[in-house]
Amino acid sequence: MCPGDTAQLCATPGLPNYLWKNGQTTTCINIETAGSYAANVFINDSCVANSNAIVITLYPLPEDSIIVSSDTLRGGPAVGYRWYLNNSFIPGAISPQYVASVPGSYTLQIVDSNGCRNTSNPVIISGLNQLFENNISIYPNPSEGNWMLTVDNNLIGALAEVFDATGQLIYKSEIGNPKSEIAFNAASGIYELCIKTESYTVVRKLVKF
Repeated sequence: MCPGDTAQLCATPGLPNYLWKNGQTTTCINIETAGSYAANVFINDSCVANSNAIVITLYPLPEDSIIVSSDTLRGGPAVGYRWYLNNSFIPGAISPQYVASVPGSYTLQIVDSNGCRNTSNPVIISGLNQLFENNISIYPNPSEGNWMLTVDNNLIGALAEVFDATGQLIYKSEIGNPKSEIAFNAASGIYELCIKTESYTVVRKLVKF
């Protein structure tokens, strides 16, 4: 069986007294460790029946670790994967690879071909603001008209907002594609572009001639 599993062994029911070799005296016993298990049944002081022995062995615990490459997390060989963020399962995250989109503590539970499970040590992902800033391109900047915005796929669905020097919101749009256009009618000057998700905000300056 797998480490951490529990197995139940039962002797023939309905007999007067039982004594398992591990000291338990019930008809059935629950075990969690490897070993040889057998029971003696006492009918009276002079009559003892010895059961056959059952040998329990444990599969080795599958090795589980996370390889981190920038925002990409990868697990080792397994037949099943479940990714967790801050101890909560990430819906749909059942592939060998996961791209982190928010900071936090990531762990991976794997299942091997024996059906045994193991959970990795946590990996702390932080500094995603800077990471995503490196995946944003705005051009031309300065511009005489509009700007082209290119982003990493992780920022699809994020909110793009532009504010003027007084803090007034003058543009707002959800990023729907890796490449999109930022267009608004405004005078020459410096504007602030904020790209927001639920967990972080990336700020860039826009300059219009």
